[in-house]
Amino acid sequence: MSSLFAAFVLTGGRSTRMRSDKALLPWPDSQSPTLVEHVAATALKAAGSATLVGEPARYRHLNLPVIPDLNPGLGPLSGVEAALTHTTAEWNLIVACDLPNLDSEFLANLMNCEGPTVAVLEDRPALCAVLHRENLKEVRRAIAAGELAWHRLMDAIDADRVPADPQMLANINSPKDLVVHE
Repeated sequence: MSSLFAAFVLTGGRSTRMRSDKALLPWPDSQSPTLVEHVAATALKAAGSATLVGEPARYRHLNLPVIPDLNPGLGPLSGVEAALTHTTAEWNLIVACDLPNLDSEFLANLMNCEGPTVAVLEDRPALCAVLHRENLKEVRRAIAAGELAWHRLMDAIDADRVPADPQMLANINSPKDLVVHE
């Protein structure tokens, strides 16, 4: 059965600057004990579903659906490919797990735009987008060509850019960033 919307939270990445899996960082919200659970709860509220994309053995204990990257080590496009391969929804909200300030109302508005959309910060696409499942073709073409930059994919699919509050798109990459959010 297909639906109109689904959400996917990309957990991948090496977290080299954080020196530990940032998806599993404790989050100071009693409803969501980890960062990825916090972001998934926000995506769930906006889209009605939330699936993690990452290593199933690492995230299975969170009691959220988890699907693996199809090409681990290729960055976020691998996670996007997995999401769009797995989905039965027409439109798919795809967000990075390190965006704790996302707002479900903003995400719902992003999903109500016509066509593929991406949240932007100072003309730089954030890893917060809504893609049609048919965009899988462009994702696979980009991966096959070695064009792994997120912004290039957004240009290739001619995604509408939706300005966002810089604070909402502030991501957590290092222990210093984590202190700012506590």
